[in-house]
Amino acid sequence: MRESGRARLRLQAVGERGEAGAGRWSGPCRQAGADTVTDAGMVERRELVEGLRALARFLEADPRLPVGQAARVELSYFPEGCDGRQEDEVIRLARRMGTPADWEGALFVTEKRFGQVAYRVVSIPRAVGERERPTGW
Repeated sequence: MRESGRARLRLQAVGERGEAGAGRWSGPCRQAGADTVTDAGMVERRELVEGLRALARFLEADPRLPVGQAARVELSYFPEGCDGRQEDEVIRLARRMGTPADWEGALFVTEKRFGQVAYRVVSIPRAVGERERPTGW
């Protein structure tokens, strides 16, 4: 992932850039000014971290269990809100993690890798989400 011009943008108030429309921002995000992006509570967070530790202990306890050379573990966080709010959150968290933010195809992403394990923050633009959503959702 290379650093892009977008990653060097001044971090605006969350959601200030608004909704994307026809290649331009179409005004303020309806969620601008909301307190926070929805996040797991401390109980859910503690359960997730303990689950990751349990997986590591499980694999360490039996080295005969195959994991494969291409095995990967990725924890992805998807900020909520309009396109501008999501991108702002990716940039904010990239700065916090000391990692670059950049476009991966149609997704705006930052990630922190630990060998074959990664924590990723992924913005899925509304148009992409609508186009890729499976039928029946």
